[in-house]
Amino acid sequence: MELPILVIIFISFFLFIIKPYINSKSKKLPPGPTGLPIIGSLLKLGTKPNQSLAELAKKHGPLMTLQLGSLTTIVVSSAEVAKEILHKHDETFSARIVPVAVAAQPNPEAMHVGMG
Repeated sequence: MELPILVIIFISFFLFIIKPYINSKSKKLPPGPTGLPIIGSLLKLGTKPNQSLAELAKKHGPLMTLQLGSLTTIVVSSAEVAKEILHKHDETFSARIVPVAVAAQPNPEAMHVGMG
């Protein structure tokens, strides 16, 4: 009775650890540092994320993928690349979700002034 339960738990845990690596290989994402299971690349950011991101950009280029916990994040560290992405994929970004942290601000519309 206990053996099937242990097998199910082991398989579930194994799939939980391996699934992000299987899914990330099938997506066409920019290069980036490989992350650890569950925490991703959070440790690579260190205590000074701006300097860490600059170092990672030197190694992986101006467009890179970071796994921040269970969230896959695309980081753009070049103004030229950001401008190109926003011009070519403007429809994609216009339908993006507003994070709760921004929406919870006293005046969330103030974030959009001058962007237009």
